[in-house]
Amino acid sequence: KPNLQNVPEDLRVIYIPEDGYQFWQFDYSQIELRIMAYLANEAEWIAAVEDPSRDIHAENAEIIFGPLLKNAGFDIKESCQKGIKIVWRGKKRELRKFTKNYTYCLMYGGGVEAVLVTDPGILTEKEAKESEFRLMSARANVKAFREKIKMEVLTTHKITNVFGRPRI
Repeated sequence: KPNLQNVPEDLRVIYIPEDGYQFWQFDYSQIELRIMAYLANEAEWIAAVEDPSRDIHAENAEIIFGPLLKNAGFDIKESCQKGIKIVWRGKKRELRKFTKNYTYCLMYGGGVEAVLVTDPGILTEKEAKESEFRLMSARANVKAFREKIKMEVLTTHKITNVFGRPRI
């Protein structure tokens, strides 16, 4: 303890492994998104996580923000790829990071309310609802998977993993 993943990289040097041991770091790049893609059988997300030239968060940003930013002169893909912060409603935001948070929030069932609380002032409630609709319409299998899980919990009061083990 603590989990070194949560310690800033510049401070990790103060932790020294015992003799004969080493610290290893693994990058589980987008692991939750990858798992969701396969569990939901979402073809576009599967294709995106399997193709290193694609950026799934930039693609989601196009879906979520495309209609909002198309007349504002922002290049969404370039902003995401280069980590460019855009000024949106008086706040500087890294579009890719916000989109990533937004996607995970929806993926875990947080809904529009959670998105609005996560980063207030980025989207109005109406925009958040519209963008959730766009993302879930474009990723219908993810939406269906989420609904299936919700129904399982509501009817059985438990949830099981893919191997049938109860989780709650």
